[in-house]
Amino acid sequence: MSEAKLTADFVKHLKEQKLIYGKSFFYYKVSDRFTSGIPDFFIAFRGESVFVELKDKGEKPSDIQLHKMRRLQQAGVIAVWFDSLAPALEFIDDLVSKRITLTL
Repeated sequence: MSEAKLTADFVKHLKEQKLIYGKSFFYYKVSDRFTSGIPDFFIAFRGESVFVELKDKGEKPSDIQLHKMRRLQQAGVIAVWFDSLAPALEFIDDLVSKRITLTL
């Protein structure tokens, strides 16, 4: 699955979560042209916040992206990446169902 298709399907799922949870669920497609390496999405749900990076199947984040994700994690923010849709959607579903604890 291409990164563009993965992103489109991921956004569709985020929109569905927004419809279900309303103001408790917030997401933003990050596009900071002045700062390299920031993950693709910022997502917040009932006091939890995460950054998610999406990549083509088999691809990995660049060195600068990995560095930024480590810096976010050092600051106490969850930063993850996915190269396929199913685990990314499962992560969001776990976030909203509180099946996962987002602690480092």
